[in-house]
Amino acid sequence: MGTGQIGGNGSVEWTFVHHRAADGRLEEIPRKAVVFKKKKKLVRGRDPIEFRDIGGRPGLVPGNFVVTLTFASFEEAENAKKGMTQQGTSLLIVVPAVDRSNNNPQNQARPTEIRVDW
Repeated sequence: MGTGQIGGNGSVEWTFVHHRAADGRLEEIPRKAVVFKKKKKLVRGRDPIEFRDIGGRPGLVPGNFVVTLTFASFEEAENAKKGMTQQGTSLLIVVPAVDRSNNNPQNQARPTEIRVDW
């Protein structure tokens, strides 16, 4: 089980954490679970949990990923929902990036734009 967060920070910042299946507490990700590929132009990782543990943390849905998109306002969220499109078996939704750099201190405490829980 784990959490991944992606957001703006003057560029793009991402964080992924691993949770123990037994109790959901944070646990160190084994070094072999993260791999740099193609001359370090690609980062690939895996959460070393059993498939049956996906979505097993309290508040989640067993066997499912939960994706949370955060917007600056209710209106921004409504506009994104109205603009959502389907491309085959995928849903496309535009999420504005937030500049959390030192030039925009008012944004530094905002939650990340994209969060995935499993």
